[in-house]
Amino acid sequence: MRVAILVVAVLVAGIFLLERSLPRASAPTPAQDPPEAQESTTSQPVAALPSRTADSPAGTSADPAAAVAATFEVLRSGILLRNGRIAASAVTEETLHYYDEIASMALSAEKPIVASQSLLTQLLILNVRTRVSSAQLRELNGRHLFEYAVEHGLTGREIGGLGISDISVFDATASAKVVEGECTGLTLEFHREADEWKLSLIPVLEFLDRVLADGAARAGLSREEFVNAVMASESGASPPWNPPG
Repeated sequence: MRVAILVVAVLVAGIFLLERSLPRASAPTPAQDPPEAQESTTSQPVAALPSRTADSPAGTSADPAAAVAATFEVLRSGILLRNGRIAASAVTEETLHYYDEIASMALSAEKPIVASQSLLTQLLILNVRTRVSSAQLRELNGRHLFEYAVEHGLTGREIGGLGISDISVFDATASAKVVEGECTGLTLEFHREADEWKLSLIPVLEFLDRVLADGAARAGLSREEFVNAVMASESGASPPWNPPG
């Protein structure tokens, strides 16, 4: 079985190579809200919700837990269909802003700036540079980059075997555990934005960055050595530390 705990983070980041490079790790347990704050929960795994069409934006429901589950299904459907617009409709604005920063730095950031970022951000920037031309980069904002990754197959189609369970809703936030037959140990975070539930990938990306840092430390590699090794395993060439052209 593939490294299920990394699948979600990898597929949305568009750097599937990391799934082959890193060991399985345990996700941190998020802080729990007081029981009295809980609005709705469900412990049943969710694979698909036919009441919500794949091309509709994330919306609301009389049952908040069902609406959260529907948001995950929209993301899953968008990735499986390689439809970037569908997938992007299911994630938070904060997530798209992060990808906007990746696109901007991939286009113009010099090595000192790239090297000062987190390991995950460094790898995203360098991967974008190797996969997207400078002309294309000039046309991409965060939403476009997210959609590009989905539409060009830079995402793990293993999401087809994933679901979520144990959905807990607390006012404008929610959490759910990722399952692949059994619980993977990864918890997703959802936010309600303009009365629509959206998945925030920021906590997932932060967790994956901690996994990367731990992997570098256990391998006895500096940050730059680790990034060079991971990039070489994918492309066989030195990473493009400086911007194109």
